[in-house]
Amino acid sequence: MVNRKINSGNKLSRLFDFDFSITKERIPNFLPFVLFISLLIILYIGNKYYSEKSYLEENRLRNELKELRAESLTTKAELVNKTKESEVAKIVEKIGLEEVKEPPKKIIVEKGEY
Repeated sequence: MVNRKINSGNKLSRLFDFDFSITKERIPNFLPFVLFISLLIILYIGNKYYSEKSYLEENRLRNELKELRAESLTTKAELVNKTKESEVAKIVEKIGLEEVKEPPKKIIVEKGEY
């Protein structure tokens, strides 16, 4: 039991007992760590730019959607107004057609007549 505590103490002390002195011989030992940290920094910056670009694109699309929705409502209101019977009668009157005043008549055809 005592050996385990000593071993774990050695591991812990080795973890925190890091020599920060940089010499010409130790530079190759630090190189993979520095490259790894550099890669993480580049990924972090790229992720930030991507998320900012996505956010701006989302806002642009949201504004465009609001504009299209308003345009859709305006167009629908105009269509409802133009398809009223009185409006259609005014438009048709310009080209020379008249509104029928009497109801349609039913034409009865006997079986052998046509």
